[in-house]
Amino acid sequence: MKVSTVWESAWALVQFTISAALVIALVYGAARVAARFRGRPTGQNLRVLEAVSLGGNRMICAVRAVDKVLIIGVTDKGVELLDVITDVSAWDAEGSAGGDGPTSWLGRWRDSS
Repeated sequence: MKVSTVWESAWALVQFTISAALVIALVYGAARVAARFRGRPTGQNLRVLEAVSLGGNRMICAVRAVDKVLIIGVTDKGVELLDVITDVSAWDAEGSAGGDGPTSWLGRWRDSS
């Protein structure tokens, strides 16, 4: 076997190894990116309707979750579910249905605390 043939074979093996490593790295990177976006919530089912500050790191939030409105109390110690409203027709009307919309409802929470 000639020396040039050995070097050509060795160089071909190095090229193959580098090419295979690059392909594997690209596949791994693509899999990581795909896994990052798979199953990630898009925010289409949750929406903050209203947030009222009660002062001192306390607030009440109305969060629309599909077909319910969740009234959530938020403090520096945690988050607590205060109420669940299943009749969201008044909320959908943006407060125009007899003053029972989000602003007046959360205002009652703020005034009572």
